[in-house]
Amino acid sequence: MKIAIIRLSAMGDIFHMLWHINYIRQAYPDARIDFFVDSRFYFLLEGLVWFDNVYSLPLKKSPLKALKQIKNLKKTYDISIDYQGRIKSAFIANYLSSNSYGYAKNGLREKLAFHFYKNHCDCEYLENVYKRSLELSKFALKDLKIKEIKSSDVLIYNEEKTNALLEKIKPFIKDDFILLHNGSSKINKMLPLEKLISICSNSDFKFLLAWGNEYELNRAKEIALKCSNAIVLPKISLSELVFLSKYAKLIIGNDSGTTHIAVVLNRPNITFLNESDKKPASRLISPFDIQHYFYKFSDVDTKEVVKIIEKVVNN
Repeated sequence: MKIAIIRLSAMGDIFHMLWHINYIRQAYPDARIDFFVDSRFYFLLEGLVWFDNVYSLPLKKSPLKALKQIKNLKKTYDISIDYQGRIKSAFIANYLSSNSYGYAKNGLREKLAFHFYKNHCDCEYLENVYKRSLELSKFALKDLKIKEIKSSDVLIYNEEKTNALLEKIKPFIKDDFILLHNGSSKINKMLPLEKLISICSNSDFKFLLAWGNEYELNRAKEIALKCSNAIVLPKISLSELVFLSKYAKLIIGNDSGTTHIAVVLNRPNITFLNESDKKPASRLISPFDIQHYFYKFSDVDTKEVVKIIEKVVNN
């Protein structure tokens, strides 16, 4: 059996699909499972043990080149599953298989995508993101029988990639640490700096401050300036950040792709959301006690956060 998985972007959304990939492979151990992703996010999937092939498509830079890459794959898959729900991803799903699966119209942002699917999963667009991906998997893959999902690290790479990344992060993992992501895709999704400073300054643990751009770097520097237990990380790749997250005692951050790393790694996390979020990106798997969500910035009591930190790190 040949299964094509389409989830082109972005980082957090790719993680939303990956969180139960081990169960798909377990249900289909002998299947060829290929993943189709935008070239910008290929690094996340390269070397993952679950897939036979990962296709890197330069859709942003050169859509025609992307089509040439899959030219010989037309209608060669038994099943194609589009977790993206956009017109371009739906087109790819239709191109790869005569038996394409996607969301029904109530689950699509781009309604025209509906017409490229042969099979339609009825799951609302505003539904929990993890539930959406799981429901589509169960709808398309009949042998996927799941009553309860047990948590596990699904970002397992081949030996070559694992060894290379471990070598790069070795200087940072000598002592126990908490990984703090202070940024997000939008400023209004970032917890106010004074609250982050209060959390760090009232905790006795070592914080490593990750950042992705100049604005986040300046925020990290300000935290470190006022908190002696906080260290600003140098510029590291997202692949290195994934491996660094594997060794963190706790991952703290806003609602962002980097914070979703904690979900697919099964690491304890504290995530700060705000009123603008559609639905909490909480998980549907056990155990539930390793994830802690604050749904409004105004509800974030820094003393309560520090208590959670102490409980998790000392556990």
